[in-house]
This record gives sequence, structure tokens and C-alpha cells, in this order.
Amino acid sequence: NQEFVKNLNLQIHNNINEHTTNNKVDKNLEEFINLASTFNDKDIFLTYYKHLLKERIFQNSFNISLEQDLLNKLNQKNSNIMLTRLKYMISDVEDSSKLLHLFKKSTIVITSDQYKEFDPETMNRNMLNVITFRNHMFEEEENTNNYTIPISIRPYIDIYTSIYRVKYKKRNLIWDLNQSFGVMKMTFDSGVYNIQAILPQIFV
Repeated sequence: NQEFVKNLNLQIHNNINEHTTNNKVDKNLEEFINLASTFNDKDIFLTYYKHLLKERIFQNSFNISLEQDLLNKLNQKNSNIMLTRLKYMISDVEDSSKLLHLFKKSTIVITSDQYKEFDPETMNRNMLNVITFRNHMFEEEENTNNYTIPISIRPYIDIYTSIYRVKYKKRNLIWDLNQSFGVMKMTFDSGVYNIQAILPQIFV
């Protein structure tokens, strides 16, 4: 029953969010996962699971250890291509965290004439938070990136891309700006607000 599978996923999602700071699997959550692991055909369940996993990934409280544990429990009965891809997603988050640390700690030497007037010391590297995924992550969504990137943002993207290419020589990094967002601080008569928007909206 598709509605049952959808509701089960919501129960799992809500339970994970409630226990995200705890690496141990909650008893109710474990029962939900054990139930899902008995499904002979997991495709419908995993389709919903992937959608909610993507939502959790972009939360600051995302718990890699807990998510890995849950996927391992789902995998106890039988393997599944989609389940393997979900594991890749978690692995990508883990690798991205290490690469972001490298970006923040690396010594930057400007070699391009494009940035000859740019001083890397003026960068606030904590502004950038990047998660890179294998290309199947957003395979169902059209990727259109026909945007002019502002000069104030371009160095961050180019420097991160350079570090990525050094780290992963056989990979090609594509920036999906429609899946990226930033936070703007704006002042109105009623006060100062932090407004979140996708990057193309900020570029306008």
C-alpha cells in the first residue's frame, strides 16, 4: 500500500529528526526500519526514503553515523541498487565534509590574471558550505546553470573547484546552482532579517 509506505517514511523521518544528536537508534525507529527491511520490493519505500534523506542532508543537524546505521539495517535482508545509491549519498556527505575542511585550511596562491587584484586573505571561507554528490543524486531534475556569477562569489567557486580537481583528478565537478542557496542579511523598517534564497535569486 503506497499510502502506508509514505506514512512509514514520515514516521522514520520525524523520529530521526527528534533523535538526531544521538548516535543510538531509538527503539521505535528500529522497529520502523526492521519492518521496512522485510519488504520484498523496496523500490517504492526507498523512493520516499531518498526524498526525505535529501531533506535531512541539508539540515545542520544531519547525523552521518545514525544514517549509516539505519541504511545498514535496511540492507540486512537483501541488497538493492537504490539502497546502494543512498549509501553513496551518505558517503558523499562524509567526503564533502573533509574537502570543505581542506578548502578552509589550504594556502591559496593566485595564478590567474583574472584574480590578480584579488586578495585571498579577504575571504570569509566559513561562508561556503559545499556538499558534492555523484551525478545520480539529482538525476530526476533538470540542471540549468545559465547564470552570471557575481565577482564577489566567483573566487569561492573557482578556488573550491581547483581544490576538488587536485583531490579527485578523474572527476568532473558541476555546480548545480538551482540546488544551492545562500542567506542574505536585509534591513527593513521592522528590523534586520536573515533571508534564505537559492543562489540564482540572490544573483539577480
